[in-house]
Amino acid sequence: MVKASRIVPLLIPVMIFLFCTPEASFAAKSVRVVGERGYFSSVAQSSDILGEFGTGPSTLKNENPANVAFISNSEKGSVYFSLRGLKGWDIPNTYQGASGICNSSSDLECQKIIRNRNYTANLTPCFSEQQTDCVSRLSVKTSDGKVEDALPIRELPPTSRDYSTNDLTPWKPFAADAATNMPAGGHKWLWVFPSYRNSSGRLFLPLVTLSQSVNVASADEAYRFADPSVWISLNPVAAEPIETNSPFTAATASTFNLRRETFKKPDMFSIEFRTSTPWTTWNKASLTDLSISFQKSKSDYIYTVSGRASQIPEVGKNIKITKDNYSKLKEVTGANFHCPDPEGDLSLCDGVIYVGGKGGVFDETFNALERVEKFIDSKSEGLTYFWLVQTTIETPLSAKVQNCTATASRQQPAGTTTSNATLLQDGPPTWNEKDSTFEYRVGALSRLPDGSKFEGTYTVQLSTELAQCLWGKFPTSPTLAVQVLNSDQSVQVITSKATATGKTFIFNISGFHFSSPRIVVSMKQSVPSNKVVTIVCVHGATSKKVSGSSPICPKGYAKK
Repeated sequence: MVKASRIVPLLIPVMIFLFCTPEASFAAKSVRVVGERGYFSSVAQSSDILGEFGTGPSTLKNENPANVAFISNSEKGSVYFSLRGLKGWDIPNTYQGASGICNSSSDLECQKIIRNRNYTANLTPCFSEQQTDCVSRLSVKTSDGKVEDALPIRELPPTSRDYSTNDLTPWKPFAADAATNMPAGGHKWLWVFPSYRNSSGRLFLPLVTLSQSVNVASADEAYRFADPSVWISLNPVAAEPIETNSPFTAATASTFNLRRETFKKPDMFSIEFRTSTPWTTWNKASLTDLSISFQKSKSDYIYTVSGRASQIPEVGKNIKITKDNYSKLKEVTGANFHCPDPEGDLSLCDGVIYVGGKGGVFDETFNALERVEKFIDSKSEGLTYFWLVQTTIETPLSAKVQNCTATASRQQPAGTTTSNATLLQDGPPTWNEKDSTFEYRVGALSRLPDGSKFEGTYTVQLSTELAQCLWGKFPTSPTLAVQVLNSDQSVQVITSKATATGKTFIFNISGFHFSSPRIVVSMKQSVPSNKVVTIVCVHGATSKKVSGSSPICPKGYAKK
């Protein structure tokens, strides 16, 4: 666990020089100035990325875990099942725009139309102590304790290949606007480590993106953006010629493509950035050993996000349609099932089932996973490393959570839930007012590609103010009760730990299994009992045993 800590300001800036070596000659003119408001000085952009860092085509090709795209590859006579995790949206470019602009201020009918003002702001590297809305550090700590800093080496303006147009006017840098609470945005940047390598080389594409939209009733109405949504990711990449035309392109430049690669192992990475607008949203993430620290510096907010990339299990496979599974598979697939001759040739039938991916993840998503699981061997197809923190898709908050979130400190994230599960519930954990419990749902297939059992990890990080508001007192390990419940409400055995550092409360559990368990966290006045009780539940002629500290019969069953 990387503990959140306040960065101590240095009275005298420290110049860090990286001397020329065969592996780090690019850094001869690069300097990182260390301090509370760190920045990069004398950065000389590399003009020949392909010559210095190009790797050619991936030697792993489709076997590269980073390239498990799971684009529908359905076959006739089968239903294609895609189970996707935190891939999220494509890597964005900086954008500022509006819709519904009227041709004339005298057009009263047009003036009644609600307009949308919006922005997407990528944070550029910090190139001065005074600069805000920028990334001040990217570092890695390996298992032997060595810490290595990366340096920005190439700006990546959007190209016509990104948008199939020569008019790139909307995708250009813009200055911060304090009146509307809008941060400054710039182009993406490519970074390189002196020696640390991903699966193909030393190139990485870190991304800290803030975005927001607001509706206004007229073109003249004063408006102000609220809390920005945040996307923070770290992408291992490799440079390749444009002609390669890889289907796994992460970003483009005028003379090369950046191909998605993968991490070699889950080392500890940290991204430090500062903004003129606070980051206060609920988030979900794919990091293990997550830590988000915060401090104020002048009028800016400085955040450091640390964690290890998790390997997320995913699936892309065809389920053969047979007479035995036809009716059930048709029911599960729904409107996406097509069969011209259901009484005859089933090889003409096909369908698709998409679970997870870019859309929202709700109760029905987990239910769909459980319905499909019976048709497959409960084994994922691939494991993909992800290093990602993203604001959750907007979901309604309970009254208690809404009130506490509004009254808690508006300078740091209200909360972040993270797991190595394929599916993570959108929004914060669900608050149960009656029991004063937080409940969070995760999902994945129960076995890894090699057939071994998939064990889950889960972390929730809250501001201490929010935790105190929800539970009425400061959470500590002896007063925290945690359960992981299977779909039938049986209780799993887990390992859990709660810590509090500064303004942050972090809770970790591990060792639970899938397919769609519920994680329940509550405050107790005493240490919860570890005694396991077994009860018998009946439904007609069917009976089953349920074990746990407080076992409950599943829906439709009654305790015998």
